[in-house]
Amino acid sequence: MVARSSPRRDGGFTLIEVIIAMLLLSILLGLAAPGLWSMIENNRAAAAANELVTSLNAGRSHAVTRRRNVTLCTSGDAATCRAGGDADYVNWHAGWLTKLDATGEILEARDGLSSRFQLTSASNAIQFDASGATTAGNIVTFSLTIPGCSGDKQREIEVSATGRISVSRTLCP
Repeated sequence: MVARSSPRRDGGFTLIEVIIAMLLLSILLGLAAPGLWSMIENNRAAAAANELVTSLNAGRSHAVTRRRNVTLCTSGDAATCRAGGDADYVNWHAGWLTKLDATGEILEARDGLSSRFQLTSASNAIQFDASGATTAGNIVTFSLTIPGCSGDKQREIEVSATGRISVSRTLCP
């Protein structure tokens, strides 16, 4: 007579266990997704603000090391500054360039930011003198917003009269 062994279970999962695991996973993802999306949007705004800050710092550094005035201005063609009648005159998100005023040499040309961003200022240009200060002697402020912005995702980039550059988070309009 042959002895019967108890039925052996293969180490897999039953259909009920898989369904319950997927249900729990979908609930957890549903709770985490809004926070994750918010974090991604926040990082994108910070990266876009850093692009302008990098150009501002480089322009200021060029002015100090070359002992000449350097201008950052809005540009659409990476070769010339925008004129007053241009529709994108103060829209920095369309692109900007850095140039040495004495020779007109272009030190840096930046393409526009992603179409998701709006980077504006009351001015179409900022000029640094040989000491690194702004030649206008006033504060220049840039606002960076994302369409559908909520909370404090807007960035404000401020250049003081002495040339100090700072970035802060502000409430969306």
